[in-house]
Amino acid sequence: MRFLILGFIIGLSGKSLAEPIQLDNTNCTICELLVDAIGLSLDNNTVDGCVELVVLIVCEALKIEDERVCKGIVSEFGSEAIYILKALIKEDPRNLCGFLPIGCGYKFDPKGFRWPLVMPGLKPQHEDVPSPPKNQTLKVLHLSDLHIDNHYLPGSEANCSEPQCCRSNNTNVEKAGVQIPAAYWGTIGNCDLPYWTAEDMLQQITKTHTDIDYVVVSGDLESHAVWTYNTTDHAYMIQNVSGLLRKYFPNTKVYFALGNHEGVPIDNIAPHWVPQGNLSYQLYNVMANAWDDWVPDDQLAVVKYRGCYMVKLYPGLRLISFNTLYGDPEN
Repeated sequence: MRFLILGFIIGLSGKSLAEPIQLDNTNCTICELLVDAIGLSLDNNTVDGCVELVVLIVCEALKIEDERVCKGIVSEFGSEAIYILKALIKEDPRNLCGFLPIGCGYKFDPKGFRWPLVMPGLKPQHEDVPSPPKNQTLKVLHLSDLHIDNHYLPGSEANCSEPQCCRSNNTNVEKAGVQIPAAYWGTIGNCDLPYWTAEDMLQQITKTHTDIDYVVVSGDLESHAVWTYNTTDHAYMIQNVSGLLRKYFPNTKVYFALGNHEGVPIDNIAPHWVPQGNLSYQLYNVMANAWDDWVPDDQLAVVKYRGCYMVKLYPGLRLISFNTLYGDPEN
């Protein structure tokens, strides 16, 4: 959504970011006055839909993405963009003018608008910890960025016009036919992992590595088709992958962490003080239920509140699972 709005601005101006429009102070003042007017209008829910419609039209007209991708992205980020726009204007109307490539030269960075974050205390002093004896080792399976695509279709187009290909519903297949067919086990390019390939991988691992002490899954379960993200599909993926790991590692602990693709929309998770509704994150309870008996009972409430937890694995060794979305610069 951020890039679509930026494209809208560039399209109207006919300029590139490298060549900002030169306006005098009077025109910058006009920008502020216009922003004030927009701020009043944004209190009207009807205007929210109009803003989304304008961005959608620009996305399609400038061919920033295919029509279906444009609609999905605008729908995904619409509520968030309107909320942030209102917050920026409420903080200072000039924040919005600062986003425009018009060379006003304000002495602030609207992109520096950040959540207030109160640190729980001072960093503890570092203490040297003796290395364990060399004969004490652990074998850990680390699964990262699986990006399973439940819509992967062998024989579909692997070089499509959308950001994500090898899918059953890519748009350019009907027009030109399949030029590069997707392979059964996966395809190098803008394609993600078939579910059956992920399962076959786990089967092979359990056959060749019978002494794994625990498994770490460091997020990004979903495909890269970010314009299709929704809470229902994400919940299904979390439950499905968790069930798959229970099937092949029934007696081994598995510890998950959140990646940026666990965000709905991608990269995004709102703090608890924002209004409930489209901005609220609804998957923490799903995670707590799917990871039950892997996460200690005294940590389940923490998972349900902020998607992180701590586990004492062995004497002197603990695992801390961060919700990495809190540190995502795109959040």
